[in-house]
Amino acid sequence: MPADYLDRILDWPTYLADRLSEEEEARQGYFTETGFPMGAEAWLSGLETKSGRRLRPCPCFLRSVLFRVGEW
Repeated sequence: MPADYLDRILDWPTYLADRLSEEEEARQGYFTETGFPMGAEAWLSGLETKSGRRLRPCPCFLRSVLFRVGEW
């Protein structure tokens, strides 16, 4: 983890104790359940370039998951 990111959060105990919004919880749950990486587009693109593999879900996968949970 880059040091500049660690400096952004001054009070880690409070940051970790705060509850996530329902939307944030659902988003993290999706990535936890599917195993896809969660992050900024530029970061994901860099990972895909370095690994030589597609790490993000294809659109057909997203459609099937969203349909299953009733969000499509």
